[in-house]
Amino acid sequence: MRSYAALRSLLLAMLLGCALAAPASAYAAVPTGGTHPAGAARPAAVAGPAPTTRLTSVAPTRVIDTRTGLGGPKGAVAAGSTTTVQVGGKGGVPTSGVAAVVLNITVAGPASSGYLIAYATGSTRPGTSNITFAAGQAVANQSVTPVDASGRVSVYLSTSTQFFADVSGYYATGGSYHPVTPTRLLDTRKTHTVAAGSTTTVPVTGVAGVPSSGVGAVVLNITVVAPATSGYLIAYPAGAARPSSSNVNFAAGRAAVGATFARVGSGGAVSIYTSATTHLLVDIAGWLPTTADYTGVTPVRLVDTRSGTGAPKARVPAGGSLTVQITGAGGVPTSGINAVELGVTAVGPSAGGYLTTYPAGGSRPGSSTLNYVQGQAVANSVTAKVGAGGRVTIFSSAETDLLVDVQGYFRYPLTGVVSSWGAGSSGQLGNGTSPDSSSTPVRVSALSGVTGIAAGEATGYALRADGTVWAWGDGAAGELGDGGSLDGSNLTSVPRQVVGLTGVTAVAAGYFSGYALRGDGTVWAWGNGFHGELGNGSGNSSSTPTQVTGLTRIVEISAGWDTAYALASDGSVWAWGDGYYGQIPGTTEGSATPVKISGISNVTSIVGGGRSVLALTSDTGVWVWGDNSVGQLALNSPDPYVTVPTRIPGYTANAVAASGVDGYAIRGGGVSAQGQGTGGGIGYGSTADSRVPQSVLNVSGVLSIAASDNSAYARMSNGTVAAWGDNSYGQLGSAGPADSASTPVVVTGISGATAIAAGGSSAYAITP
Repeated sequence: MRSYAALRSLLLAMLLGCALAAPASAYAAVPTGGTHPAGAARPAAVAGPAPTTRLTSVAPTRVIDTRTGLGGPKGAVAAGSTTTVQVGGKGGVPTSGVAAVVLNITVAGPASSGYLIAYATGSTRPGTSNITFAAGQAVANQSVTPVDASGRVSVYLSTSTQFFADVSGYYATGGSYHPVTPTRLLDTRKTHTVAAGSTTTVPVTGVAGVPSSGVGAVVLNITVVAPATSGYLIAYPAGAARPSSSNVNFAAGRAAVGATFARVGSGGAVSIYTSATTHLLVDIAGWLPTTADYTGVTPVRLVDTRSGTGAPKARVPAGGSLTVQITGAGGVPTSGINAVELGVTAVGPSAGGYLTTYPAGGSRPGSSTLNYVQGQAVANSVTAKVGAGGRVTIFSSAETDLLVDVQGYFRYPLTGVVSSWGAGSSGQLGNGTSPDSSSTPVRVSALSGVTGIAAGEATGYALRADGTVWAWGDGAAGELGDGGSLDGSNLTSVPRQVVGLTGVTAVAAGYFSGYALRGDGTVWAWGNGFHGELGNGSGNSSSTPTQVTGLTRIVEISAGWDTAYALASDGSVWAWGDGYYGQIPGTTEGSATPVKISGISNVTSIVGGGRSVLALTSDTGVWVWGDNSVGQLALNSPDPYVTVPTRIPGYTANAVAASGVDGYAIRGGGVSAQGQGTGGGIGYGSTADSRVPQSVLNVSGVLSIAASDNSAYARMSNGTVAAWGDNSYGQLGSAGPADSASTPVVVTGISGATAIAAGGSSAYAITP
């Protein structure tokens, strides 16, 4: 086995040379709007100050479920009752300074037809509904709901039912989203029946507290009541061409409601096309200025599994998932995208079930986007955070066809900063000094608007919202990408821009090399090329980015010590660099250009760590290959190397990670780990090795994991970070443990973390 200290000495010497809720039945259950149902007057609408803060997406997190007693009472709520739901302080939502939250609310098993109203606790209950439903049905709808000063929402139900709610984002006080008291703008039951094939234009500016100018989009709840036949409606800017993607689908005789971010068109109006004769209700809940981070697009269908559009022509299997490319498609830019507004539809499911939408490469949350019944077409609007490679993943509990329409996107806020802790002698803490170490997080200097991070052995990388990449720390092998010398003297404790890179959507790091994925699907590399890890056919190093040969349509990148990996949009995996330990199946010599990995397909995420590789497939299976010398591949096998992709029997996961000696997986919100136990890297309270997965103690609600050398990190749904393993350089970020910790400790001073990374003996987190 090679010594990396010896290798580094040798290297330096050489270098010197559509929204649909499941339909309700009786439209008499839909509130009529106007005044509060009890007759009280509405409070004044809130217009709000000029925008200073944008949408912050969080991993979908369940905040209440009356079926289990989570976050509230257990059992069906009484008819005519109001339930207070605490949202602030949960799922990464701050405890204060929040104006509104993005909720997906589901009614389950109502005793009779009725409706649900969500509003800020302590305010007057509005007379417009968020959901209408029929007896016994599960119905979901998205709601951008104001909260009170304590971060609470009240939910009123007209009839007895169970309900649950998931939060997926929030708007800060003084931000770009301006809630108004929900107000009914249109109710054709009082005037006329909307004819099949007709278009109704609804003024949305200069009413209900919405300004008459400067409005880019409005949040509408649109309800179809008593349609004569099955059909659909489409909301779009007045005066614009009507798109082909629907917002609400409905069945004959049944009411259906859907929320939508609708772009404002000519005359400050929105047009609504209905394919069938029906009544139409339109309620407004808030607005976004033209200067906001949200940009509406003409709705475009990205995926239709019935026809093979954007995905294989095949139904999504029960328990399977589909990963959808968002950036660079349907008018969405290739970089700088935080979240996307989608219309997601399940068509003809084989059984009742649900969909869950979440960032690609992340952990699947225990929440739902929509709930469906057998044989029906059911849709909902969802604000989805974009994940690895600018993609989102959609999981289905039952077999179904799937439609995905893009309706708009949110750009990243410009406030993301990086904190670092652990080893720092090469400047890898990035705070302008080079201490031997820091056991408490410090701020990386002169960086904001950071959306992604990665870490090499002694180098940190940050991707900014403008698509540029920055690096700090050790640049002896060119890993800073700044065009500096390769004589071992190039170090910096202040971030420098990696030269020549724009439009980058993701970054990754090897031991002495850096990688960038651009929005056009190409991959670029810099740093050490001794093992061919730059992928350009050469064994030379480079201090400026060079394009990896032959790769297109790449959606995700990762790297181990001396081997890099790329996931293509067709689910195939490519690898280049060192192959001595089986990292590139079919060769032990390695390759200086990408090689397609055989024996595995339908991959949704790829992770390299040390000399080991872990891959997730669309059925949530985990496949492994490479170094297994200490059992880190979880195969319970004594074989030191695994030279072909091998599925871990009976094992599924939501996300995976790997260090040089341990493997990790997020399973049901917790973490399992296996491999070398020395120093506590498995996190199960022992320092003994294990060739089978062990449960990491005292962590839950885990959204992502990172690992390096013999330390590991978990980012939790409450925005904190836990760490365990080696602490020789303070890389656990806590003054508590001495040299190591075999159970997780909380990293000091980190809150609201949106991403984590680890490399060598240092760790990093993005915080607001």
